[in-house]
Amino acid sequence: SLYRNAVAIPLLWILMTVGMENFGGALEAFSKASSFCWSVFAASTVFSAAAGLFIFTLQGRVSATTTQIASLCYKLATTVLSLVVFPQA
Repeated sequence: SLYRNAVAIPLLWILMTVGMENFGGALEAFSKASSFCWSVFAASTVFSAAAGLFIFTLQGRVSATTTQIASLCYKLATTVLSLVVFPQA
């Protein structure tokens, strides 16, 4: 995930340079975001970093197969929870 994000940054820059992405609209949205939006964004960043650290630690302690099975179970649980919470989506 870290490597994909690192590779995506130059590709995103290329898309913005050639005008395929509306960079001005993104800056405007960020500048008009409420403090609640920024706090949710910050909390999401902290929890994502913690999850990445925990996954990294977990992968050092268990086999890759166990990690893959756990990942599939997490995805299934997330999908089911999403369907229960947002049935109209």
